[in-house]
Amino acid sequence: MTPCKMMNASKMALIGGIALSGSLALAGESVDPIRIVLNNWSSQQVLAHVSGELLKQAGYNVEYHPADAQLQYQAIGNGDLHFQVEVWEGTMKVPFEQQVGRERMIDAGAHAAVTREEWWYPDHVAEVCPGLPDWKALNECAERFATPETAPMGRYLAGPVDWERPDRERIEALGLKYDIVNVSDAMTLWAELDAATRNRQPILLMNWTPNWVEAKYPGKFVEFPAYATECDTEASWGVNSKLTYDCGNPASGWLKKGVWSGLPEKWSCAFELIKSINFDNEQIATAAGYAEVDEMSPEEAAQRWIEENQELWEKWVPACAGTLQLAAATTAEASTDATTADAPTKLPAAGELAKSRNCFSCHGIDQRLVGPAFKDIAAKYKGDPAAVDTLSVTVKEGGSGNWGEIPMPPNATVSDEEIKTLVEWILSVDQR
Repeated sequence: MTPCKMMNASKMALIGGIALSGSLALAGESVDPIRIVLNNWSSQQVLAHVSGELLKQAGYNVEYHPADAQLQYQAIGNGDLHFQVEVWEGTMKVPFEQQVGRERMIDAGAHAAVTREEWWYPDHVAEVCPGLPDWKALNECAERFATPETAPMGRYLAGPVDWERPDRERIEALGLKYDIVNVSDAMTLWAELDAATRNRQPILLMNWTPNWVEAKYPGKFVEFPAYATECDTEASWGVNSKLTYDCGNPASGWLKKGVWSGLPEKWSCAFELIKSINFDNEQIATAAGYAEVDEMSPEEAAQRWIEENQELWEKWVPACAGTLQLAAATTAEASTDATTADAPTKLPAAGELAKSRNCFSCHGIDQRLVGPAFKDIAAKYKGDPAAVDTLSVTVKEGGSGNWGEIPMPPNATVSDEEIKTLVEWILSVDQR
C-alpha cells in the first residue's frame, strides 16, 4: 500500500476485501511503518490484523512484530513498537500502567469487552470435585488433579511464562496444595483441555473470557476471594493477614488499547482511528473462533471479520481519514504488512527450535525488538571462547544490564541441550 491509496469514510465498498477511496489533502503524517504487536494467543493476533488492515486502508504503512507479553510494554515505551490492541487487566495492568505513569505510553481507551482471567475447569470436573467452584474445595481434591510430575500435589496448567500472573504467590497465600506447570503456548492448553474432556479426566487450567473456548467446552471459573487492589499491596487485607495475593483476579476486568507516547504526533489520524476501535465479548470470541475452530490464519480470520462487520468498523473510521496525506512517498509497494525478518519462514533446524521456543517474541535476526538482534549478539561475542557457556547461563537463568534496562526472563523449562544448540546458532548468524 502506497500513500496514494485513498479513503473516504462515506464511500466504502467491499471488493474482494476492503477497498476504500476518497480525496487526500492534509499533509504531515509519517510514512514510517506503525509497528503493531503480535502476542501468542489467537484473539490478539486476529484483532491486531483487523486493526492493521484498517490502518493500511487509511494509507498507513504497517508492520507486525511478535513480542513477549510482559516485556512488550518496555519496548512500546521505547518507541520500538507502537500499538497493542489487547491490554488485559488481570495479567498486564502493572507493566502497562507503569509505562503510562512514566508518560512513555498512552492509554488509548477501553474496549466494550469485560474480561476475566482465572483458574478454570470444564463441567465434567464437578463430578470428581463437587465443592467447586468454591476455592476451598481445591485442597480436598488436590490428589485427583495430580499428575506424575506433580504428585502428590495437584497440577494447575498455566499459560506461557510471559503471561505473568501471581499464581505462585496466590498458592502460597491461600495454602493450596498445587504445583504450577507452564505451557509454551495457548494451543497446548486447548490440546490438554480437549484430551481431558474426551477422557473425562480432571483438569485445572488457565482460561479467560472473551474466548472461543466457552462455546465448545462449557465450564466454570474457580471462585477465589474477590479481588480488590489492596490484595496486591497490603498483607493485612484479606484471608491471610501475613501475605498479599490472597485473592482471585478481577472478575470484571477491562481490556484496553495502548500506544507509544509519540504515536499521536507522528500519526495523528491513526491515533484517532485506534481510539475508536472497540470490540465487545461476542465479537472477540467470534474472531478467535475463526482462527481456533475454523483453523484460519490470523490474516484470513481478520479479513473474514472485516467482511462480516462493515457496518461496525465504518463507525470507527474518523473524518480525518478522508483528508489524510502522508508526508512523503514510499519507495516500495509490498512492504507495509510484512512481519519483516523477525521470525523468517525458512530457517535451519536450530532456527526452527528458536521459533518454537518463542525466541522471536523478543529478538529479530537482523533487527532489535524487545531485546537485541541475534546478529548484534553474535558480533559482540565474536571470538570469545567462553561465549557459549556465558550466554547459556543467561538464557537459562535470565539477566539484565548487558543490553539496556529490559531484563531477559529465565527459561527454566528449556533443556540445557536445547539452550546450547540455540546459543551456538545465535553466535553463527553473522556468518551467513
